[in-house]
Amino acid sequence: MKKKFLIFISVFILVGISRCIFASDNSKDVSLTQEEILVQVGPEKITKSDYNAYMQYRQIELKKRGLLFSPQDVQNFQKKVLDEIVEQTMVFLLALRENIVCSDEMFNNIYKEGISLLGGEEEYHRWLKSCNLTDEYIKEQIKKKNIVEQYIQSIEKTVSVTDKEVEETYQNYVKLGCTKRNTDTYDFANILIIDFIGDSEKEKQINAIYQRIQKGEDFFLLAQQFSEDSFSRKQGYCYYEMPLKQVLPEVKHYLVMCPVGSVSPPFRTRNGWNILKILSKNTPGTIPFQKMKQGIYHELINKKVREILKQELEKLQKEINITYYSNYK
Repeated sequence: MKKKFLIFISVFILVGISRCIFASDNSKDVSLTQEEILVQVGPEKITKSDYNAYMQYRQIELKKRGLLFSPQDVQNFQKKVLDEIVEQTMVFLLALRENIVCSDEMFNNIYKEGISLLGGEEEYHRWLKSCNLTDEYIKEQIKKKNIVEQYIQSIEKTVSVTDKEVEETYQNYVKLGCTKRNTDTYDFANILIIDFIGDSEKEKQINAIYQRIQKGEDFFLLAQQFSEDSFSRKQGYCYYEMPLKQVLPEVKHYLVMCPVGSVSPPFRTRNGWNILKILSKNTPGTIPFQKMKQGIYHELINKKVREILKQELEKLQKEINITYYSNYK
């Protein structure tokens, strides 16, 4: 269920809404099949709308980091974004070579859950129309996203990381000063129920979870069962070493006000309903190995996956034609 939300949000929210932002007034009656093609990657076509959607996502990311661009920087960034899309398309082609498919059951689960997330069929079709999208296009993107994720997971199963590698990486971070804590930080666990539309059923669900915690049930077992927080899942639904400037205002309030060991009442953020468990409040110093161990482990796994992907992409690039029709190349 958690992966359904991750796939759906990335397709519907990052791609679809971004298209709505970039769509021009005179494009509303133009079908997706008639859109300008920027790049042909083997049999796959990358359209201008695909580019605009991803560009919007990356611009939001950069604005959060406070980065500004000169005209030359913008041009270089445009090329970088297009190259990223080309690479993602190539990964999809690699997945197809492995005969990976999105099952009907998986697709239907993602699709139906996503429509529910947007508020039902009527709201979904209103959203499609406002963003100049078709139902067929969204279905195609969901399947592609799922196929790519399955391919990446298949690579992850082939790599491993030893305790020695993790320890050596930590010691290297110590030498580089990467383990220094220069400000107060917070460790907390999070149960998230995604809700963008104010669904009363979601509110009932989070309140029921809170009541179970109050009656003595284990917070982390309930997080494992119900939380849709994909970002913290690999760390046991915990966030470590978070300074207040990096959290949402609602989260900041409870981190400051709640004592260590306590559980917050349910509260809403832009992502949905949350319950926090305050694990630790940290003063400046050195971040211990045990706290960084799991994060380093996943970092090294991801690094090895990227290395394998790089090799496979280099092979594929020699076997297929990649044609750029835009001036971003």
